[in-house]
Amino acid sequence: SALMWMLGIAAFAALLTYAIVPYVSTLACRNGLVDLPGQRKRHAAPTPASGGVAIFIALLPMFLGLFVLAFLQEMSLSVRDLPKLASLSCACAWMLLLGVLDDKKSLKWSMKLAGQGVGVLILAFGGHSVVAATIPYFGTVVFGWAGILVFGVILIAITNAINLIDGLDGLATGICLFASIAGGVTGYLKGDMLISIMQFTLAGALIGFLPHNWPPARAFLGDGGSMMLGFFLGTLAISSATVSIPGQRISMFAALVAPFLPFFIAFLDIGLTIVRRWMRGRKIYLPDTDHLHHRLAREFRSVARVNFVVYSFSAVFAALSVLIAARPQIAESAWTPILV
Repeated sequence: SALMWMLGIAAFAALLTYAIVPYVSTLACRNGLVDLPGQRKRHAAPTPASGGVAIFIALLPMFLGLFVLAFLQEMSLSVRDLPKLASLSCACAWMLLLGVLDDKKSLKWSMKLAGQGVGVLILAFGGHSVVAATIPYFGTVVFGWAGILVFGVILIAITNAINLIDGLDGLATGICLFASIAGGVTGYLKGDMLISIMQFTLAGALIGFLPHNWPPARAFLGDGGSMMLGFFLGTLAISSATVSIPGQRISMFAALVAPFLPFFIAFLDIGLTIVRRWMRGRKIYLPDTDHLHHRLAREFRSVARVNFVVYSFSAVFAALSVLIAARPQIAESAWTPILV
C-alpha cells in the first residue's frame, strides 16, 4: 500500500542518516565546522555541526525520486510540479549553505536575515506563496502578490523560532520530528501523497540523526540544519503551491492554524524572548542564556529531562494539529460562538 511505501522510504532515510553522520562529522571537524564550548554553551568539547548536511543528503534521493515521478506524470504528479519541487530543494540547499557559513564565521544577524530573504525569493520563483485564507471576522482573504510577503514573513518566523530553540542536545530535532510526523499523517489522511512522502522522509532522517544528537550529543544540527529544517517544514505547512487538493488552504481558519501547532513551543520561546529583551532594554537580536529551554535546564538539571518534557508537549500539539486537520468541524464549532 501507499502507506507501507512511505514508511519504507522513511526507514531508508533513517538508516542512511544514521550511517553517514559519523563520516560527515569527520569531514566537518577537518574543515572547522565545529561548535566550540563557551559561556553560552553546555557541551564541554568541540562538537561537529554536521546534522544539517547529513539530513539534506538523506533528503536528496526523495527529491530525485519525486522529480522522476513528475517527469513520468505518476502518483498525481506532473511537469507543472517541477518548479515547486526544484525551488524547495534549492531553497533548502541555500539555507543549509547559509547556516554552514554562519557556523564557521558567525554571520551578522542582518546578513542571516538577508540570506533568509533570498531563500524566500527562490521559493517564490517556484510558485510558493499564500494565495488565500479564510480568517475569522474577515472572511476569505485573497492576498494576491502580497501573499509572497505574507508567506515570507511567516516562513522566516518559523525558521528563526526553530533556530533559537536549538540550544540543547536533541531539542530542536525532537520538535521538528513531531512536526514532520504530524504533517505526514495529515497529508495521508487528506490524500495528499506528495506532502506525506516529504514529511515522512524528513521524519525518518530526523529519527536517524537523533541517536547522534541525544545528550551528550556527538553531533549538532548547526545553524545550517535548523534553518534548513525551518524552511522545509514551514514551506510544507503554509505554501499554497504544496497543496495538491484545490481549496485546502482556504477551507477555514483551522487549515491555517493546524500546521503551526507542532511549533507552538518554538513560537512561545521566540515571543517570550522578544518581550523579555524589550523590557530589559536589550537589542532583540543579541543572544542570551534565558530562553525557555535554558530555564528548564536549570530547573531540571538534566537535558534529557527537558527533552522529555518538551517532547511530551510537542506530541500533544502535533496530535491536536492532526485532529483539527482531519476534523475541521471541531475547530469550526469552537470558533462559532466567537464569530457570532
